[in-house]
Amino acid sequence: MAIDVTPIQCLADEITQLVIKKLTPCETYECTFSTIDKHGERWSSSYAFPSNPHGEIHIWKLLDHPLAYIRDMRCGKDQKFHNNESQPFSITLTVYKEGEAVGQKTLVRDFAQNVEKVSSVEKGLYAYGYLPHTQTVDAAVVLFSGSGGGLGEARASLYASRGISTFSLPYFLHEGLPKSIENIDLDSIKKAVLHIKKRFHLKKLVALGNSRGGELVLVLASLFPELFDGVIAVVPSAVTYGGMPDMTKPAWLHNGKNLPMAPFPTVEEILQHVDPKKPIAMAPFFLQGMQQHPRRYEQAKIRVENIRCPLQLISAENDAMWPSTTYCEQIEERRIQHGIQSGVEHIRCKGAGHIFHHPYVPTTCQNAHHPLQGVTFDNGGETKAQFEALEKAWNAHLGFIFSL
Repeated sequence: MAIDVTPIQCLADEITQLVIKKLTPCETYECTFSTIDKHGERWSSSYAFPSNPHGEIHIWKLLDHPLAYIRDMRCGKDQKFHNNESQPFSITLTVYKEGEAVGQKTLVRDFAQNVEKVSSVEKGLYAYGYLPHTQTVDAAVVLFSGSGGGLGEARASLYASRGISTFSLPYFLHEGLPKSIENIDLDSIKKAVLHIKKRFHLKKLVALGNSRGGELVLVLASLFPELFDGVIAVVPSAVTYGGMPDMTKPAWLHNGKNLPMAPFPTVEEILQHVDPKKPIAMAPFFLQGMQQHPRRYEQAKIRVENIRCPLQLISAENDAMWPSTTYCEQIEERRIQHGIQSGVEHIRCKGAGHIFHHPYVPTTCQNAHHPLQGVTFDNGGETKAQFEALEKAWNAHLGFIFSL
C-alpha cells in the first residue's frame, strides 16, 4: 500500500490531493484522520471508502471538499478547535482493513515558510512583525485581535508566507498593556501604527480586525482617515460598545475622552435568561439593546462616512455572538446616507458563525470559553457553512490586499 499526498508538506491554506494506492481492488477500507490541538485534545474523523478496480482510493475526489476530513474532525469535548499556532498543523492518516491497521502517513501543514519574526517595543507600544523573504505586494497588514486577545500568529505567518508583511499589534492582555478592554487609548495605537510604518518603510497599510478588533479598525479608520490604505473588518459591530468583561465601563479613549457606549443589558439581566452552565448565545441581547434604546444606539454609531480607504466587510448570517450581518448592513446604509455610494465590499456568509481565522480547520463545534468573561459562548455556525466561509473570507482578504 502507498499513500500519495500532493504536496506532502504545504501551507495551511493550501488544497492537497490525497490518494491511496496498491490496495486490493473493490474492497472497503476505513480511513481515520487525527490531530492533537493546542490543549492536547485529540480530534479525528473516519470514513469507509471502497477501492476502485485499480486498487486506488482518491479521497480528495470522493469527499464533497478535498479537505473535508479536516472539517469533519471531532473532539470529545464541546469546544472549538484550538491551533498550536507556533507549530505546524500535523494530521495522521491511518488506513484499516477489517479492523487492522495496514498503513499510516502524517501530513504536515505549515503556517510559515520563509518568514522572519521580529518584535518592536517603542515607549510601551508593542508590535510583532512577520516578514516575508520576498515581498510580493506593496500593502502590509496590521492585525488586531478580538476580545479573546492573542497575536493571531498563524494567520500573520500565513500572510507573510504569501509575500505580505504582517504586523500584530496587541492592545490588551499583553505585558505592559491593560488586562481587559477598558479605556484603550486609540491615540497610542495610532502612534504604534505610525512607528512600524516608519521603521519598516511600509508603503501601504491594511488594518484587519475580527469582532471587537473589527470594531476597533473601523473606529481607527474613522478617527484617523489617513492612517490606512484599506480596512478589513470581519464580523464587526457598527457601534462602539463598552469594555470587556465589564460592558458598563468604556472601551475606547480618544483625546482623553471616552467614546459613546451602545446600550447593552447588564450581566444580571442576562443571567436571568440563560443557563451559565451551557454555551450562551449573546446575539439576542445585543439586538435587545439596539431595539430598546434606539437613541443611545444611534449616538454610538461609528462614523464610517469618514473612512476614505476601500473597506471590506465580512459578516456571518448565523452569528450567535452578535448580529454581524445587521451591523454590516447598517455600516453600508450609513455611508449611503452620507452620499458615499462605493468603496465597500460586503461579503455575507450564509450559515456561518462568529469565529473567523485562517481556513481549513475543524468546524464541527464553535463553542468557545472566553478568557475575559469566564463563560462559554455559542458562536453559531453550521459545520459545512463555517468551513466554506473561512475559505471564502480568506481568499477575499488576499484578493483585497493584492488589489491595493
